[in-house]
Amino acid sequence: ASARAGFLFDMGKRDEAITAMQDIVKQKMPTDDLVKIKVGLARMQSVAGNQVAARALVEEVLAEKPDDVEALKLKAGWLILSDDVGDAINVLRRALDNNPRDASVMTLMAQAYERDGNRDLMREMLSLAADASNHAPEESLRYAQFLMGEGKNLPAEGVLIDALRLSPGNAALLVQLGQLYVNMKDWGRTNAVADELDRLAQPETVTAAAGLRAAALEGQQKTGEAIDYLEGVAASGTGGLAPKIAIIRSHLANGDGQKALAYAQELLAEN
Repeated sequence: ASARAGFLFDMGKRDEAITAMQDIVKQKMPTDDLVKIKVGLARMQSVAGNQVAARALVEEVLAEKPDDVEALKLKAGWLILSDDVGDAINVLRRALDNNPRDASVMTLMAQAYERDGNRDLMREMLSLAADASNHAPEESLRYAQFLMGEGKNLPAEGVLIDALRLSPGNAALLVQLGQLYVNMKDWGRTNAVADELDRLAQPETVTAAAGLRAAALEGQQKTGEAIDYLEGVAASGTGGLAPKIAIIRSHLANGDGQKALAYAQELLAEN
């Protein structure tokens, strides 16, 4: 029944799903099962915008089971949003005591340290989260993006490559790796990543590949070639609107505002 309610919620039938979960809560069931249902209902209420009901459910759960990790994560998330960083960190430490390898707890800790302005501890937590998740794409992306923001391109590359070894063909990882190579002005490897994205043959990966190739051409000050390439992609119809927008940006980057304006007006005339 709870799985059905979750399906309804994901389908956008939020009120129906919440009512179904509330009916389940009223049934007699073992404490552990009831705790899971209440936490699930709290998540639904939170997403639906009923924070009062969500927080009340979490406090009920923690009164019954003070060390429930999922309830602690929800509470910590709200504390972080309220800038109650110290309390959030204390709550998350309790969660880590009960599940020391929970990557999502570490990610929340990183968010708390970010709010607190402590980038060293934020970095440490993002690294631990990537490791605890066994280099899962989401955690690896967060850590790599943080490293790139600090200008640590080679460590970021290592994080992304480790993640891709375990999740080969992951589009988000490949796009980030391609952007990293653009930042490093490594045009050969930028184009190699673009080839990998093309092989995935999804509309979004083909568009991303085109963007990387255009960035490589522009980075080599081959703006004219970049525009020709993007016009070819746009004419093929495979990249949607993205290559057309990139053409405008390329004209602007080349200092040719009149061409950018003329092309933008063409697009507006079409749509």
